[in-house]
Amino acid sequence: MAVRKWWKRPRACEQAKPPRWMASLDGATAGRALLLGALLAGANPKDLVLTASAATSIVEAGAHDVGRAVAVAVFVVTVSCTILGAVGIHLAGNQHAATFLDNVRQFMVTNSAVITVIVLLLLGAKVLGDGLSGLGR
Repeated sequence: MAVRKWWKRPRACEQAKPPRWMASLDGATAGRALLLGALLAGANPKDLVLTASAATSIVEAGAHDVGRAVAVAVFVVTVSCTILGAVGIHLAGNQHAATFLDNVRQFMVTNSAVITVIVLLLLGAKVLGDGLSGLGR
């Protein structure tokens, strides 16, 4: 997936376009944005692989009850920190916050292919490493 994404990325002379789902958020209500976020998180292969990998790691760690609950809580907070941070910055509510969030959005649109490739390579290396270490048992 990483190689495919890399080859299909916009070239330097091309203007990067935001994905359709991101463009649809510009005029979305809070309820629509929440629904779209839930749908995208549940259907995104990267999120599914990351969640499956985290669940496998938690189960293989051998923690019981409280330890497992703490591990799940840490995972949820970790994967939610960017959303919680953006909401916190937005709630700060001044013009600097809006400008900052718009700059971050533009950076992510411009570099979305590279960001996706890096995430996919890291996830692939993690899953491959876990699989190879499991062969030695």
